[in-house]
Amino acid sequence: MTHDRHWLGFLEKALGARRVVALEPSAPCAAGPGAAAGDLLFVPAGARLERLPPGAVAWAAVADDIDDGCACWRAPFRLRPAPGTATGALAVHGPPVAEQVAAQIAAIASDDRARAPGDPLPDEAGRALRALALARRSRRALELGTGDGAGSLWLASALDATGGHLVTIERDSARWTRARAHARRAGLEHVLDARLGEAERLLSRLEGRYDLVVLDAERERRAEHLLAVMPRCRRGALIVSPGAVAHAAALARYQALVRTHVGLAAEHTIAAGHGLGLALLA
Repeated sequence: MTHDRHWLGFLEKALGARRVVALEPSAPCAAGPGAAAGDLLFVPAGARLERLPPGAVAWAAVADDIDDGCACWRAPFRLRPAPGTATGALAVHGPPVAEQVAAQIAAIASDDRARAPGDPLPDEAGRALRALALARRSRRALELGTGDGAGSLWLASALDATGGHLVTIERDSARWTRARAHARRAGLEHVLDARLGEAERLLSRLEGRYDLVVLDAERERRAEHLLAVMPRCRRGALIVSPGAVAHAAALARYQALVRTHVGLAAEHTIAAGHGLGLALLA
């Protein structure tokens, strides 16, 4: 329960929830008592959620306690830092991943296995990223390190549902070309603005502020990238760093900066895929 409490506190801030409503661990429940749009529902082990109120978000300590009949989107997480803790699920209203998007994500993984590995975003991390974007109702997202575009497609599919837009930056021209082709085949060109060049140079040309940022370029330079994107973020923006568990050594300087920077209000790590480090801008 301690880890649930810490995670729920982080989620409440990250999603801008009005309040946290806990379900009773007894009979199946259509919603929490008085739950409404903007609420975060906590479904403890033994409780069961059969219907999610429109605009609400639910976290279930046990994934199976969210009914498959819910009009919601589920993504499994394992909380850190406790190894082996129970799998849960974040549930939000939203459409399923379109078939053509799923096909292109699968094609990226297949192409990666055929070539020298490029370390695409694992599906579990992609589902988590998509669920968070949907739950936050993100409208303006930024990604550093497009790669072949797996993470971009997960994000863009959420932003297509929220009416949002994604700017993604890649310095490798071959990867940039492949990512654009995958986005076109997935039918997400209208959501995704793929830019070619060095992040430091292109960041200075961006306009507006972003509410969701994914830092997936060079791990050794991620601390510098964090400092560079913070002025481009809105207050309360969610900053995501893939590889937080599997590549913790390479990201040590970045993670130390996240823990100590006064401009960041909270941080948490989930073990989806190779781990997602999450931080909130103060």
